[in-house]
Amino acid sequence: MTFGEYVKKERKERGWQRLAMARRLRISGPTLDSLEKGKTRYKAQEPKITVSLLFRIADIFNTTVSEIFQEVDSEVDSDE
Repeated sequence: MTFGEYVKKERKERGWQRLAMARRLRISGPTLDSLEKGKTRYKAQEPKITVSLLFRIADIFNTTVSEIFQEVDSEVDSDE
């Protein structure tokens, strides 16, 4: 599971619409869409995730950055 897939899964589990979550994170809807898909309109670039955005994501999901990475890492490990 990628970070973007994790964000999308958590958003959907909470029943949040993409635009509502983007507003809570203080980013645009297209930026959240890019983050969830792991790509930008510039095909060769991945979306840039700032440290402050990472902490805001953890905050609205009521978790820690460390727990997010453990979740993403555990999914990567189980895919191998």
